[in-house]
Amino acid sequence: QKAFASISSTFCFITTRKLNLHLSLYAIMTKLIPYRKSNKWGFSNSQKEIVIECNYDDIIIPFNGRNYDLALVQKNGKTCWVNNRGFEITPFADMTHQYTDKGISVIVLNKEIDSVLEYPNCLFVNKEGEILFDNDFLTSNGYQNGYCIAMNQDKKYGVIDYLGKIIRPFTETDYHKIWEKIGRPYHYDTRKEKMSPSELQKFTNDSRYIGFKNGQGDIVIQPKYYMTQDFTEGLCSVAIKEGEFFFINEKGEQVINKKYYFCNNFKDGIAKVVISRIDKNPHIHSRWGVDYYIPESAKWGYIDMDGNEYWEN
Repeated sequence: QKAFASISSTFCFITTRKLNLHLSLYAIMTKLIPYRKSNKWGFSNSQKEIVIECNYDDIIIPFNGRNYDLALVQKNGKTCWVNNRGFEITPFADMTHQYTDKGISVIVLNKEIDSVLEYPNCLFVNKEGEILFDNDFLTSNGYQNGYCIAMNQDKKYGVIDYLGKIIRPFTETDYHKIWEKIGRPYHYDTRKEKMSPSELQKFTNDSRYIGFKNGQGDIVIQPKYYMTQDFTEGLCSVAIKEGEFFFINEKGEQVINKKYYFCNNFKDGIAKVVISRIDKNPHIHSRWGVDYYIPESAKWGYIDMDGNEYWEN
């Protein structure tokens, strides 16, 4: 009885948040997959039961452990972090940086610094969305190897650490100069991705078709593809001709009996694919360095490794 009362009170608390969620204990414990209804995004479980309603314009980052089991969603051009119960734990903002290995996300509410009227405009939050320290910065970038460059209200740059302590005074008007002073740190998180390794490496034959060799240099998959990605999680996105991408395993066998206009590789068991049939040369912009053109109007969706599709048109 006590256990039942505890569970009931927890769910009563959740429903008072006025979020249109279909929550169940099973759904909460199941991996959540981006799900699209028409042009709106939410999340479902692997049985395609909607867990977080499709109210968002896009899913920027699906749920993953790298960002502490949070997802980054977008609405009206602004982004926020959502947890697996559907709670928006941070405000919608112009810029939301991924979490660091210290568990900090940097959020810039208004990126137009000349129109900032309220402070704080920059939030430094933990994985619960709690603000870690006060500040009056105009703007800031994300942490780079433990350093964060911020701009104060005098439009001068300085550097803070993970605790918000100033380690370079706010005296510089040139961003690149202060970036030089702290050793040109990486603009991205240097944590290693947890990916299933593959010894298969791409090679190109004289006809410019792509195949795969093993670590000893033996051809494992004959060169017959005009575009491929690398193997991740045992699978690889390939195409024999434009507009028809599909997935193969490390034996070169097609594993999902469907082709798409374009496929990203699998990550955490799901892959984002373009489901639109697009009547346009995908190499139309190749001279500008665009290898494969995907129009902004293209419809995307997610599939799992069994080929299940998580969308409704």
